[in-house]
Order: sequence, then C-alpha cells, then structure tokens
Amino acid sequence: MTRQASPKPRLLIIGGTNLLQRGNHRIHHLVAHLRRWGYALDLVGHVNYREVRTQPASEPVRGPRAGAAGPMLSVEAQGDDRLLVVRKPPAVAGRLAQDLLSYALLRRRLSRYPVCVYGHPGNSVLAYLLQRAAVALRVVYDDWDYFPVHSTTVRGRMDARELAWRERLSVRQADAVVSVSSVLARLRESQGAKRVLVAANGVDGEFFGRAESGRTASHPPTLIFVGSLFRAWGVDLAIESLPLIHRSLPTVRFLVVGSGPEEAALRALARRSPSLGEAVEFQGRQDYIRLPDHLARADVGVVTYRDEEFVRYSSSLKALEYMAAGLPVLGTRVGETARLVEESGAGLLVDFSPEAFAAAALRLFQDRRIYDGCRKSARQCAAEHSWERTLEPVRELVGRFAAETS
Repeated sequence: MTRQASPKPRLLIIGGTNLLQRGNHRIHHLVAHLRRWGYALDLVGHVNYREVRTQPASEPVRGPRAGAAGPMLSVEAQGDDRLLVVRKPPAVAGRLAQDLLSYALLRRRLSRYPVCVYGHPGNSVLAYLLQRAAVALRVVYDDWDYFPVHSTTVRGRMDARELAWRERLSVRQADAVVSVSSVLARLRESQGAKRVLVAANGVDGEFFGRAESGRTASHPPTLIFVGSLFRAWGVDLAIESLPLIHRSLPTVRFLVVGSGPEEAALRALARRSPSLGEAVEFQGRQDYIRLPDHLARADVGVVTYRDEEFVRYSSSLKALEYMAAGLPVLGTRVGETARLVEESGAGLLVDFSPEAFAAAALRLFQDRRIYDGCRKSARQCAAEHSWERTLEPVRELVGRFAAETS
C-alpha cells in the first residue's frame, strides 16, 4: 500500500505594506512560489490609517475600534490561504505603537507556525514579538536591501538610526537571513547573523519575454529606463548623453517609464537641448501588466546607477527584466548589477560620464555584431535567473525548518 505524503504545514508571511502594493516586488514572487511548493499561507499586510481598502465580505473582523477608512483588522480567505490586513495607526503615534497594536490585533487570530518569513526592518518588532510568544518557531529574514543608507526611502538622520536598529534586530533575531547579494550577506555575517544564505532576485521570463514577440523593426533606435525617478538611479546621465548620440544618430529616442521626485528636474534637463525635439518621451507611471508593451518599443535598457552605498549591496530587478525582454543592458560600474552584466556579457558598462555613455550607446546601435552578442547573452542570463532558480535556497531552508519543528 502506498503511503501518502503528509500535507505541508501552514507558514506565516509578514509582508507589511509591500505585500499589498501593486507591481513587481520580491515578496509577491516569494509568496507565489511558496504556494507552488505546496504550503498554505497566512499573509500579514499593512495599510495606512486613512488608506481606503475594500473590506472583504468573507470574514470581516473589527479591532478595538474602526479606523478612519475601515476596520483595524480584516481577514480574508483566499483558497487555502488567509490574508490578514492591519490598519496602522497614524504615523504620529510612532512605529513602536504601530508594532504593538499590530501584535495585539494579530495575536488572537494567529495559530502556531513552524516558519515565519518576513522582509523589511519595519516588520522586525512584530516578528520578534511573535517569536517570543512561540507563535513563530523559526524566523527567516528576507534581506533585500541595506535600508539605513537607502537614499530613496530614508527620511533624515533619525529615520536612518531607527532603521539601523531595526535591521540589526532583524539580523540577530532571525534563525536565518536570506540576502539578495553576496556583498549584503557578508555584511549580515559581520553583524552577527546566525546563518546567512544568498538568494538573488530573479525574473519572470515568460512575462517579460512578451516584449520579444511584440517588437517590430520599424521603431527608431531607442533607449529605455523603467522605474522610479530618483537621483540615485542616474537617469539624468542618459539625458545629458543624448545630444552627443544625436550627432551621429539623429533618430535616437529615450523612453522614460516611471515617475518620482526627480521627474520635473529631468523634464527641465531634456528641454535644455532644443535639437533633441521630442527625443525624450516621459511615459509616467504605468501598470505593471503593460511593461512588456513599453519594452517592445526599445532596443537598449538603461541602468545608470550612481555610486551610492546602498546600490553596492543591491540586486537589480530592472537589469534582469531588460534581459528577459531581449534588451542589452547599458549600465554603470556599480554594485552587483555591474558584476552580473560583466560576467554574463549581457551589455556594456561605462563610467558615470555623458561621453562614456554616448560612446557605448553608439557601439550598441551601430555595431550589429556587438548588439546581437549582448542580446543573446542577455536572454541566456535571464533564463538562468528565473525566480524558480534564484529562490531554490529558500525552498530548501523552509523545508528543513518545517521538518525540524513538526
């Protein structure tokens, strides 16, 4: 008689605000693969106090009192999973008060879990409290950024100090830390992590590969940037380089897909060169589902990061998405992204200067041999970095922890 395998246990995933955001975030892929690997999940997300969110009819739950835009806690059945959404009190209450309220609301609704996985140091205190209460028997910190020095999210010195404290708590309390890069993993080891694994970001090759089938030969030579418009991402470098490229390639075009605090300055920079005309097209923020359509209109993906500390520790989603769309990458020599491009041969790397960027762009546009070689390597690199492959260390780790605590 064949013995049936025991069902896999239910896991706890604390995704915070990232879990409920639209778009392409690492937590979304992690959740999807944990489901694919057979786990049932209790998912914890957060919304802001005044953020309107439709209350599910499946199982409405109220905390001590309703928030400004809905209940303080709602629970929604999603097949075998549950989504628990906590409405955080106003920011003026402080992060610790938000943590304590989240714990108080959730404690009675949660059971006991062999493994809890969470990301972002903003969720560290909640994870610590649940671990101390034996709600979570093993805790895994999904470590996707070096947050205290992240110039696009940190709001001043006090915020950086608090994030540093929370990050240290995350690293030291966790039974394992899963870092997105080897550089970040070494930092966590030096900070006292019990165990560190590397699981880099991946890419959905099937989704971004749609750009290949939608691409036509009729569009002009086109560079593209997709992402938020912050100074750290160096979009200004490509714009400053365009007049130099334009001299040899008058039809060149640059698509900017995204929005952010630097958008007005970048638009002003583009207007300073009247000869460019409409060469720079600002598309604004676009739905994630439409990104392959925009990538199909381009030939080269731009990843011109400035040499900021947090970038040296990061693992770029953007570069892999360009590669999966069949685009060579034109980037700067900064961090893990530069290593990935150099080792794979999926593009060209330059110093942060308009002259260097322009020369490299012209090489890609005018030398078919170089372009086709980079494009072939880009496709291959993307295939080797599917989420299924990059998250394999997480699958093995969670399975081992679940077996130890069952």
